Amino acid sequence: KNRTQVEPHRIYYVSGHSLGGGIAGLVAAELGIPSVGLSAPGVSTTAELLQLETARLQALVVNVIPETDPIPGAGGPQKCVALPIGCVAPPGPACHRVFNTVCELLDECGDESDPPRPIPCTFCPAKLESQPSLAKQCAGKR
Repeated sequence: KNRTQVEPHRIYYVSGHSLGGGIAGLVAAELGIPSVGLSAPGVSTTAELLQLETARLQALVVNVIPETDPIPGAGGPQKCVALPIGCVAPPGPACHRVFNTVCELLDECGDESDPPRPIPCTFCPAKLESQPSLAKQCAGKR
């Protein structure tokens, strides 16, 4: 909060995964700054209890939610912008792993570097299991 007051010309963002993403959403609602969460639980009930403006969740918070991740639905309603993405891991807790989410984002959205950076073979084991051709490419690199 102090930092935003000392340097008001800067744009600040908060982010987090899981509970950290939920806390980032609450900080966004309190300070009026943007937030990106990965697999964060819904925090609108908590925001109401803290007397925060819940409309700010919709205006400032984006939560990336892998399909079949059990955590985002566990904390209450998602009153933010929910961005659903696929998950190559088996349904359940494996879809909550931040590495699987990052792999899916890199795979779907790509990389702006030139030439594009490849996803490290050891970084995305669920992706390797679901795509045999990719696993063959990685076999010699492990």
